[in-house]
Amino acid sequence: MKKSTNGKDWKSRAQKIYESAKKSIGVREGQKSAKIKLRMLLEEIEFLTSQIEELEKEMEELVEETEEGEYIKSVPGIGPIMTAVILGEIGDINRFKSWKEIRKLAGLNLYEISSGEHKGKTRITKRGRPLLRKIIYLMAQTTLKHNHEIRKKYEQLRRREKNPLKVVQALIAIGLKMIRIVFKLAKSKIKYEPEKVYV
Repeated sequence: MKKSTNGKDWKSRAQKIYESAKKSIGVREGQKSAKIKLRMLLEEIEFLTSQIEELEKEMEELVEETEEGEYIKSVPGIGPIMTAVILGEIGDINRFKSWKEIRKLAGLNLYEISSGEHKGKTRITKRGRPLLRKIIYLMAQTTLKHNHEIRKKYEQLRRREKNPLKVVQALIAIGLKMIRIVFKLAKSKIKYEPEKVYV
């Protein structure tokens, strides 16, 4: 409700709906079974939440055991869980000679369908690992919130005079930049330095 009202007066509206619902004539049959089902669903949520917490703890411990994790986590906006997924999808980073190989692995290479004088739109191939693509996209989103240098780069891409990028295009561009940064840090065994914003 807060989302649908854009945060305007949503509490009082919710209260009015709640009060109206208490007085409304509704189906009362099956209330007992509905309560049982609700209780079971809440118990299931509680169980799954505890499983997620346990899994995240294990992932954090595994990241601590890796040498690369220390350098990737040094980037503001990239936490241990995201680091674990990146390393899990990429594997041994030393098997790559260039960050472009990781781009290809994720299916983020660009292609264009053109014929004769017709120039088609540039798209990403998507021939790669979908989870790696997703984590790169999420990495772009989180670093925008927590990383001043990356946010500045994003704004430049969106507002540049020549060929300004749309939101999704800019996020993909930032995701690719983050892959370059992660590759550089892990390969060179150095921690993130804001003033450098590696190219």
